Amino acid sequence: MDDLDEIRRRMRQRHHHSQPVLNDRQFNRLYRWMIRLMLAGALVLGVGTYMRASGQGEVFTQWISEHLSFAKYQDWIDTHLLSVIPFFHNETTAVDGPVSYEAIDETHFTAPTSAISAIGVGVVIAADEKSVTIEQTNGIQAVYGDLSEVEVALYDHVQSGDLLGYWESAFSLQFSYEGQAISYEEALAMA
Repeated sequence: MDDLDEIRRRMRQRHHHSQPVLNDRQFNRLYRWMIRLMLAGALVLGVGTYMRASGQGEVFTQWISEHLSFAKYQDWIDTHLLSVIPFFHNETTAVDGPVSYEAIDETHFTAPTSAISAIGVGVVIAADEKSVTIEQTNGIQAVYGDLSEVEVALYDHVQSGDLLGYWESAFSLQFSYEGQAISYEEALAMA
């Protein structure tokens, strides 16, 4: 019987020094929040899977790129979110001095060096082997074409003067603002 009393005494001591537990109200709030979070995640995953399987993913991606401008928020994202992650280092090569190009015709230009630099601050929204499209923070879309080498990747954030790529004989440069084509001079004035 002494052993049983000893065990009961130890159990009472453990219960008096236990960790504080969540009360029912706190637990219910946490539980409801976690369930909502899991349901939202399952919904996003389900819709994403359906869109990809049905071929509608391209329509959704196109709508996002046309209607949402991430270039305006890229500075804030870089400063507040990505700065805490140690392996995101934006190493870019900037060209000294103001960026200016000499026009050959309406859309083709040359420069003093073979390097092409960004005219304004923005985000790369398209990049392939021969061209780069940048959505600038002022709403201008700049397409740098006929490049021999591209040095930026999709969704890179570029500053004015950052290296985009290289050209050989001439390169094309086209600007649009709110869907309307604008000239090189108008784009420089708006930058």
